[in-house]
Amino acid sequence: MDRNHGIHVNDKRILRIDCALHIHSTIRYRKHGCAKSAASPEYIAKNYLNRQFHTDAPNMKWLTDATGFKYYIGAEILKIYLSAVLDLYDRRTVCLWHR
Repeated sequence: MDRNHGIHVNDKRILRIDCALHIHSTIRYRKHGCAKSAASPEYIAKNYLNRQFHTDAPNMKWLTDATGFKYYIGAEILKIYLSAVLDLYDRRTVCLWHR
């Protein structure tokens, strides 16, 4: 069902029309996984918490994760990284770090 015009159209019909008019779409797949492939995640990073995510005092267990973002200045591709540190006691952000 077309959302904008209320016309019921089968996907296969659209595909046939697109093929007849030589209209092709590009499908880009996301790359999943880590930077280093391994049989088990313990090889990449040591498991210090061992799924014990509860703590009785602040500043006993912290978690972090880094995320990279691409941005462009003209034709130049630049990257910035953001990392938030989370305290497991009260689930608050301790600090943010970027570079």
